Amino acid sequence: MEPKKKIFSGISWNCQSAESMAKKLAKEMGYHCFRVEGFLLVQLCQEGYIWLKWSRKKLQGESQTNIAGPGFHAAAISFLERLAKEERLRLKVEDRTGYYIKRDFLAMRQKYFYLWFSDLMKLVSGWGEDGEYMFCWPSVYYVPDRQVGKLITHIRSFSFNEIKGMIHSGIGVAFARDFFVLQEQRHGPATPVLLLHAVRTQRAG
Repeated sequence: MEPKKKIFSGISWNCQSAESMAKKLAKEMGYHCFRVEGFLLVQLCQEGYIWLKWSRKKLQGESQTNIAGPGFHAAAISFLERLAKEERLRLKVEDRTGYYIKRDFLAMRQKYFYLWFSDLMKLVSGWGEDGEYMFCWPSVYYVPDRQVGKLITHIRSFSFNEIKGMIHSGIGVAFARDFFVLQEQRHGPATPVLLLHAVRTQRAG
């Protein structure tokens, strides 16, 4: 974010004021907000974060939404748009799924999230038991012990035979519904990659 005009209308625009706006809205919407290594994180759900950072007089950020799911993807955009509206921000979003422009939630979920998950499951089904044993695991928390013959996910552990069976039986979509943290679109608190930056719009006088 940055002032659009050099006449500030009495509002100080800096890192502190920009982050205060995000924190205020996060609190109103029931989301958690905290700092981690120079970033301001807005947590909308489990594994669903918007990472914000002050850079070159702008508040820039990004959000990896593929694990949290399509519902989180839509919720992240909703949060940013509400922030832009309430604080008179000019918002720019780069959304590889096309949802930001088209607003077709079902198409976005099927074409991007389910397809990504299906391709990833096919890849995982070919892994051997001596290879990787964690699947989309948030290792920033801790690294779990290896379980013989199993793949560890944020849901539970799956045997490699179980995963191969799901792929061959065609129930991958049913598994995807359990895999994503937010499967459905939400209207309120609660890989594809979402990139954003917002610019402060000020009025003179």
